Amino acid sequence: MQKNLRKLLKALITMWFESLKIKNPFPFSIILVFFDQPFPKLNASWRVELHGSGRIHNCSYADSLNPPILHRKELLLPSDHKEISKFQALTSTAETLGLFDDLSRIGFQNQWEKLIAERGYCLIDNEFVPLGNDFSEIDSISESYTATVGEVPRHLTALVRYGFSAPIQMLARFGFLDGSHSVFDYGCGRGDDLRGLQENGIRASGWDPHYAPENQKKLSNIVNLGFVINVIEDVNERIEALQGAYSLAQELLVVAVMLTNQYAVKGKPLYDGILTTRGTFQKFYTPSELKIFIEQNLYEESIPVAPGIFFVFKDKDAEQRFLVDRSRSRSNLLRAANSQVDRKPSKVEKDLARYTKHQALLDSIWLQWLENGREPDKSEVINLPQVLEIFGSFTRALRFLRSQKDDVILETARKIRQDDLLVYFALGMFEKRKPYRHLDPQLQRDIKAHFADYGSAQLEARELLFQISQPERIDAACRDAASKGLGWYIEGESLQLHSSLVERLTPILRIYIGCGAALYGDITSADLVKIHIRSGKLTLMRFDDFCGEPLPRMIHRVKILFYKQEFHLFEYGEEFVPPYLYLKSRFMNEEMDSYAEQVAFDNQLEALRLFDLSGYGPNPSEFIHNLNLARWQIDGIRLIRSQSIPNLDTPCGKYFTYRDLIECGEMQARTGISNLPKEADSYTAIYELATKYS
Repeated sequence: MQKNLRKLLKALITMWFESLKIKNPFPFSIILVFFDQPFPKLNASWRVELHGSGRIHNCSYADSLNPPILHRKELLLPSDHKEISKFQALTSTAETLGLFDDLSRIGFQNQWEKLIAERGYCLIDNEFVPLGNDFSEIDSISESYTATVGEVPRHLTALVRYGFSAPIQMLARFGFLDGSHSVFDYGCGRGDDLRGLQENGIRASGWDPHYAPENQKKLSNIVNLGFVINVIEDVNERIEALQGAYSLAQELLVVAVMLTNQYAVKGKPLYDGILTTRGTFQKFYTPSELKIFIEQNLYEESIPVAPGIFFVFKDKDAEQRFLVDRSRSRSNLLRAANSQVDRKPSKVEKDLARYTKHQALLDSIWLQWLENGREPDKSEVINLPQVLEIFGSFTRALRFLRSQKDDVILETARKIRQDDLLVYFALGMFEKRKPYRHLDPQLQRDIKAHFADYGSAQLEARELLFQISQPERIDAACRDAASKGLGWYIEGESLQLHSSLVERLTPILRIYIGCGAALYGDITSADLVKIHIRSGKLTLMRFDDFCGEPLPRMIHRVKILFYKQEFHLFEYGEEFVPPYLYLKSRFMNEEMDSYAEQVAFDNQLEALRLFDLSGYGPNPSEFIHNLNLARWQIDGIRLIRSQSIPNLDTPCGKYFTYRDLIECGEMQARTGISNLPKEADSYTAIYELATKYS
């Protein structure tokens, strides 16, 4: 019966697609394993715009780690279906447990499973089974770090920080603060970064000419020169500070400065900067100006990692490892491992027992195999003596491990690593090409395994690099990304997505964005990335609290022009009102935190029909004013009815005020009793009466 239903469904879908020329098609979704799972996962969906263009939007969830799920599936079956009673019982139990009380939390797999666990149950086959022990969720504490945006010269510029500075955060982002590196803060100011690093068990020290002049300048693995050279008015002294900091760095120097923006010109000109109202000096840099300043005075290549932050490596092996790792799609690799199911061992029982006995050792090799997309080399295995003792030879160990795993996973890992290398080589063409013999040995092995030789890898990467100048290829890649739930696609114009999703894009789009990052730095310091399909531009946007607010406000926007090799920085603040980002869920992915809640908020906001949300939407003051008039307010990530008492002369609908509708009865006119409602809900009811029934 199930097979026949599936064949019928497939036939109907095929016929529907063949007849897409009809004027009024209907939206639908395809659910796989409908009968096999209690709450089936959505595999793919198509949405047709019934009015206007009739455009079709398709979205695939085949590789999603948090796909949408279906509830109450008995409603889709005929009343005499043999399994309908089982599904009805499942829904009834879910209702009893209160799982459907908050509809914003049930639409996606992760939120649904978390909700079930919160209720003290787990789902096994088609039954809710109570957990044997108390279940309490451990809240993860995440510190809110703040980046420096307005330091002022010399000791007066030393801010009191309540989080790590931007350059320290970038070191953490790229894994340099794992405890294996010592850090020296050259110009440490009040020492807030130092205290934070030391509290986290990192060997950190610092020196400052005003706050810590007695401290010794120490050789360290990493030296941070954060927001120092931009406050020194003497150019020679500025150079001395740069060279002095670099002389202390054994592996890496981090340089951070203030960038030119629309506020940078405010102040009295002094030398090559400005004199502020506090009588202090500030030099604002452009990225290219800072890069030239560093490289002319250190005779070393500098690497932009974020706006106004450059890395200068003294250890060239460390530099190469950094550049290779920076091009790696770690989440894609994890996805490849998680989204495939290992094949059941087909060996005899003793081989299965052998695998179980040495699983920890074998799994460490397996993870390295997946990460490199190729067989590990002996030199890359930490516990090689133990492997040889157990299996006799490394080749036999690999053969045994492969027999226990799925070749599909290996092929997926191989393709991911190959794409990562192509992105790395393509972006590396902007710099001087390193001879093969100077490459890291692990990278040499990667090239041999994935491309046969260095020349072939460079040629393939060059072809990809040239493709970013072809709008039709960029458009096709953007369309494909949107179909996989990676961003909001506007036909022939742009793709906008959260920066955390960039590493899941195809190589051509990662290279396109990487060209912009060559000027801007690490794009994950921004929240949204906008790919302009036909104009050769990239826009990066940062918001005040993208993850926490349903309507985050833009505070920073950068437009990068490839053909001019420049970017324009725009800051929002008192002079330029930060705009809201409406319909935020369009730029997110179902696997991101609070996605389900954001979708519910956006749907609720659109359903109000109070605003035109096309384009950039209304300005913040207009939005809040109209929302208040309609008796709504934002509470967390949801809209609720207003809890305030309005002024009686506030408009209530199109033609009345609240006073008109309250002070209108004969009894009130005769007695003079005000008879004012005391509850906010009463005013909401009056508003509903005036707007819906007038």
